[in-house]
Amino acid sequence: MNHQLTRAALGAAAAALLAACTESPIQTDQAPLVPMFSSAAQGAPEQVMPGEIVVRFRAGTEVASFARGRGLEVASVGYEGRFHVLRGAIGSERANAATVGRA
Repeated sequence: MNHQLTRAALGAAAAALLAACTESPIQTDQAPLVPMFSSAAQGAPEQVMPGEIVVRFRAGTEVASFARGRGLEVASVGYEGRFHVLRGAIGSERANAATVGRA
């Protein structure tokens, strides 16, 4: 039962993330667009789970081998395997995300 609750929570988080990333079909000329990361640049705390990064892989990727090769482990799998949460050293989230992003 707890596993189902975790999957539901991850699914809801993924849906919220996708909704936050979509652009509005109507843009006005009244205000310039502001990047989503602007709050981080202004010193606001980031919403980060210590040591974890969320990754979407191409079909056919052997996720466990990919993670192991970069010193990470698979922490959980998102709704229908659409994304994975990888865990590494706490404090290395940005470095891990950059390493995975270059792969």
